[in-house]
Amino acid sequence: MNNEYFKEINFPTSDVLKKFSTANSYLIIEELLPTLCYATKGLHYKLPQISYEDVYFKWTNKSIRIELFRKIVDICKWALKKYAEKSPEMFLRVIYNKRYKEALITNELFLSALCKLPIYYANDVISWLVNDFSNNIFDYTGNTANFLDNCKKVIKRFSPYCSNDL
Repeated sequence: MNNEYFKEINFPTSDVLKKFSTANSYLIIEELLPTLCYATKGLHYKLPQISYEDVYFKWTNKSIRIELFRKIVDICKWALKKYAEKSPEMFLRVIYNKRYKEALITNELFLSALCKLPIYYANDVISWLVNDFSNNIFDYTGNTANFLDNCKKVIKRFSPYCSNDL
């Protein structure tokens, strides 16, 4: 693939894509999310043998064109956030679905959307984090070089409200 080809594509603005994503969240989660996860399957990392540069290198060298795929990631992220707000039970089913476990991108998507759940799902959120702690807490594909930033936000939002029995 030639990067010049992607420069010729005029995507809608982020506002338009966000409106589209939130209006079609169910369809995006059912159709686009599995495809995106399949595309990043097998790129999963385990600490401590990686660095941010390693992840970025592998992400870009798998013929994944950052600009194009970031738009797709953003579409899925907005859809998941809307889903978490409007259909929390269905959202929880999505994040517990094992078919998404092997995809590198899922933690970025899921961790960012978890904060949109109502507070009364605190036990569910913290349980999901600790259920597979070493795999669920790291966001290797997001915008920050600190893999734990999104997890910290989730813990900060929900930990004061979760049960002491967890």
